[in-house]
Amino acid sequence: MILLFSLFAAISVDKIRGVSPANAGQYRRAISARKNTFTCFDKSKTISLDRLNDGYCDCPDGSDEPGTNACGTGEFYCRNTGSVPRMIPKWMVNDGVCDCCDGSDEAGNPHAHCEDVCGAIRRRSIEFRSNLTNMTIEGGKLRNKYSDRGRLELTLRRKQLQSVESQKNKVFKAASLVEQIYWEIRSNGENADMMINQLNFLVTEIKNEFHEIEKTEKNVRKGTRKIREEIPHYGRFNLKKRQELYFNVENCIVWLPDFGNVFYRLHSAYKITKAFLKAFTSGKEPEHATSQFNKLSAITSKIENSTIKVQKVMETDFGPDKEFLPLYKQWYYYEKDDWYLEFYPFENCTKKSKKDSRYVFNFGHYNRSEQLKWIFTGGQSCGYRAPDTTLEVKLHCRMKDEILGLKEWAKCQFRLDFGTPGACIEEYKQQVDSMDDVTLDEWAKDSGLYPK
Repeated sequence: MILLFSLFAAISVDKIRGVSPANAGQYRRAISARKNTFTCFDKSKTISLDRLNDGYCDCPDGSDEPGTNACGTGEFYCRNTGSVPRMIPKWMVNDGVCDCCDGSDEAGNPHAHCEDVCGAIRRRSIEFRSNLTNMTIEGGKLRNKYSDRGRLELTLRRKQLQSVESQKNKVFKAASLVEQIYWEIRSNGENADMMINQLNFLVTEIKNEFHEIEKTEKNVRKGTRKIREEIPHYGRFNLKKRQELYFNVENCIVWLPDFGNVFYRLHSAYKITKAFLKAFTSGKEPEHATSQFNKLSAITSKIENSTIKVQKVMETDFGPDKEFLPLYKQWYYYEKDDWYLEFYPFENCTKKSKKDSRYVFNFGHYNRSEQLKWIFTGGQSCGYRAPDTTLEVKLHCRMKDEILGLKEWAKCQFRLDFGTPGACIEEYKQQVDSMDDVTLDEWAKDSGLYPK
């Protein structure tokens, strides 16, 4: 007889909705099949079995409602037959949302219609994890090439910046000397010849250093060509022709625009000082001297600003292995419904709609304390008493650099999912491995990781 009662209790526990295997023993001990009663876990009261999971919280500890949200506290057990079981908070039970893939969390809700999709989710999960394993390996190889490219570029550009600083100091000194010579000659000063010799020496040095800078630039190009194989094509979108264009990132010298501004202005200042030197040595009056002085002053000011910008870029955190440096100065386009997105990593991001409304996100800082995430701050205000627009860029392991999707998860708070081989690290795979099938399926859908 005792064996029969125990068997009945065991069967009853298996049928109780929301009870996990870990708690099954407690429920077996709390159920008296002979008396048809249930004793609360805290021993505060004993109730009849028909009041178990009846939607009313009888026990102070909530143990009589494992399968409803009546008591609010505790967790609900999703059996998820065909997939992986999971625990969810009880407040998610009977809320109209299918949280368990077998639909058991909404079994007591007549208004919810949840299908059993555990088998399909399990198959997708297995395929996703398998693909990610391969992608982590192959993407990791590309990441190494990104790192090689980044470190090489940074090393050569630092050397180049040293040349620029030296060149800048000489050009600034020459520009100052030009004006001094001009007024020294006009006042019939005795130091004009000595100052002209100094200027001649400076101009010669500047000319020689320009050759060195050009040589360094050739080394940059030569160095980047060494690691060009196997780097994927990058897509760009031509807004006028509405078509996608492709190019190989290894053929681009990604920092050339920054240094190009400095070189161009240095060379412009050099040509002006050289023209003054020619006039001084020939004893002729320099043409348009005042306007040329003003132009020289403006150029030197711009050189200073450009150099500061280059230094700021070189201080940017491009990842622990410089793996994200190849993304700098790249442009990514994403279009959906009535809006499109233009994204420049480490610079800015702009969302524009057909109604001409736009959200502008300015890059604030790359948050190293939390891996695989960039933070853009300083966006435009969303309105009266609304927070400023912010953008969080979540990085995902993919075989090419691409925008996966954009979501506004809170008012004026956006999340951009971005795929890149630079994110193919073991920590990313561990993050995925820590998820159960249902969580992974929801996360992959939300992040745009499933094939379109």
